[in-house]
Amino acid sequence: MAKRVIASKKPTSNIIKTEEEFANFIKYKRTNSGSTIKEMSDMLNINSKTLSKMETGKVGTRLSTAIYVANMLGLEIIIREKGEKNS
Repeated sequence: MAKRVIASKKPTSNIIKTEEEFANFIKYKRTNSGSTIKEMSDMLNINSKTLSKMETGKVGTRLSTAIYVANMLGLEIIIREKGEKNS
């Protein structure tokens, strides 16, 4: 029997200032696709422990891995100076 994945709530802000806020977006994208951590990590070709750490906001994931996962899940990362308006 397949595991049932409970969809998490969409984060309320698009501005990420902490590991936990980034983690919320990653978990939101995975759970709303209906994928387990194992299924998603297999699709992304990363270790399931790495994805689990990312989803809980644990420090230690390489930036290149975080960017890769965000891109593969359809997230866009934009860097701008504080106070700068969207262009």
